[in-house]
Amino acid sequence: MSKDLENFYYNLALMLDSGMPVLRTIEPAGQSCRGKIRGITPEISALVSQGDTLPDAMKKFPNIFPGFDIVAVEAADRSGSLPEVFRLLSEWHHFTNGIKGKIRAGLVLPAAVLVIAAFIAPLPSLILHQYTFWRALTESAEIMGMFVIPAAVIFALIRYMPKGGQLRSVFDVVILRVPYLGKAIKHYAVSSFCYTFYILYKAALPITDCLELAIQSMPNAVVAERLKGGCLNAASGMRIADGFKNPFVDGFVEIWAMGEESGQLDVVAKKLAQENKEASQLYFERFAFWLPKVVYFFVCLMMLVLIMRNAAAIGRQLYSF
Repeated sequence: MSKDLENFYYNLALMLDSGMPVLRTIEPAGQSCRGKIRGITPEISALVSQGDTLPDAMKKFPNIFPGFDIVAVEAADRSGSLPEVFRLLSEWHHFTNGIKGKIRAGLVLPAAVLVIAAFIAPLPSLILHQYTFWRALTESAEIMGMFVIPAAVIFALIRYMPKGGQLRSVFDVVILRVPYLGKAIKHYAVSSFCYTFYILYKAALPITDCLELAIQSMPNAVVAERLKGGCLNAASGMRIADGFKNPFVDGFVEIWAMGEESGQLDVVAKKLAQENKEASQLYFERFAFWLPKVVYFFVCLMMLVLIMRNAAAIGRQLYSF
C-alpha cells in the first residue's frame, strides 16, 4: 500500500505542477497504481466533483490514507502548496518503503534455510525407523516454531503496540538497545520528526501544530519524549531548541538552534531530516546484513544439537545389536 501511495502522490505532484486542476489529476494519478488506490480514485474524483475538497475526500478512506498525510494535504490545500507537499509525501514514503524492503530482503534467505533445516533434521531418525512419519513432521513443526513464534510475537508487538503508555515505553527502550537497530531507530525517529515538521511548515501550518504533529509521527516514544519540551516552548513564545533534550543524535539541538536564530528553520529541518535519513539507512543496512547471520548461527546451533542427539540414538541402536 505504501508503494502505491508513493506513486500516487508523485503522479499528483507532477500533474499539479504542470498546471492541471485537481479534479483532472485524481483518476490519471491512480492509473499507474495497483490494488485499492486504483480502485478508489474514481470515488475520490466523484466526491471532489460534487464539491468536496481533496483532503475531505481522502478522509473517507482512513484505511488507505494515513492521518498525517491527510493533515499535510489539508494544510497544503489551504495554503496553495499541494504540488510541493505531494512531492514531499512521495519522497517520505519512498524512504520508508526502502527501509522495509531491505529488512524483508535480508530475512528471505534465512527463512528458507530455516524451513529446509527443519525438514532435514528429523530425516536420520525417520530413515532408521526411530520416528514415524507423523513424529518427524511434528518435530519439524516444533523446530520452525522455535523461530516462527518469537518472530510472530515481535511482528505483533510492532504492528499492534499502542502509541503511548508504559508498555510502549518499555518496548521502545528495549528496541533502542538492539545493536545497529537501536541507532537506526534513533536516526529514523529524528528524521521522521524533521521531515514531518518540514512538510507541515511548508504547508503553512502554525509552528506549534507543526511541532506537535511531528512529535506524534515519531516511531519511538523514548526519542519523542526528549523533544516534547520544544513544543511547550513554542507555545510559550520561547526558543524551541531550549526545550529539547538531546534525542541521542549529536549536534541536533545546536543545529536546530542555528536554524531558529538565522530564520531558516525550514532549511535546517530539511537538512537534519536528510542527514538523519542517510544515517538511518546506513544502520538499517548494517542490521539487515547481520540479522541473517544471527539467524544462521542459531539454525546451525540447533542442527548441531540435533545431529549430536541423533548420533547418540544411532550409537545406542548399534550397541543394542
